[in-house]
Amino acid sequence: MSTLCGTEFEMVVFSPSGKAFIFSNPDLNTVLVPNTLLKTSHVPEANIHEVLVHAHREANMRMMTAQIDILEAQIDEEMLDNQTLREAERGKPSMSSLQLPELQSMKHRMKILYYQ
Repeated sequence: MSTLCGTEFEMVVFSPSGKAFIFSNPDLNTVLVPNTLLKTSHVPEANIHEVLVHAHREANMRMMTAQIDILEAQIDEEMLDNQTLREAERGKPSMSSLQLPELQSMKHRMKILYYQ
């Protein structure tokens, strides 16, 4: 990538256990030290690994927060659906209050739906 684009770059890959693997061209200090990442956080060069791990954790937190937002929206939608169903259910008579002809008619309609 460095040769094709003529740029300096660094790649950090985290294993499932959270261990960081770093590849950098030309080298880690050349790419990171002038970078604003270290200038803004005032971290000495010896703590580069800690900065990378912290950045990884923050990225994971942002991703998890987005997932939580999506799940909360789905929960809200399900709660609305549940409320709508409960309101619809209140308007229907219970099965025990139906007369025999109504129950037989319902059974016949259910058979028709089942075999379609």
